[in-house]
Amino acid sequence: DTAEFVEIRNNGNLDENLSFYSLVTINGANNNTVVFNLPSFIIAPNGYFVACLNANTTVNCNFVIPTLTLQNGAPDAVAL
Repeated sequence: DTAEFVEIRNNGNLDENLSFYSLVTINGANNNTVVFNLPSFIIAPNGYFVACLNANTTVNCNFVIPTLTLQNGAPDAVAL
């Protein structure tokens, strides 16, 4: 998988600063959890932020996480 990404959308009415959040990936096969602290990035209302594995394979990537690997099956998860 070379085009892994996570998109975060702001459906609210106010700007949202991501520096207060972390992205957590969970591999359900072995319960491995990885925490990625998000950068100081303001998402405007109705805007979005994209974290990706590779900016060359993901359009509109705002933040590259070179170790962002997601499995392709249950019971894996992503949390904010």
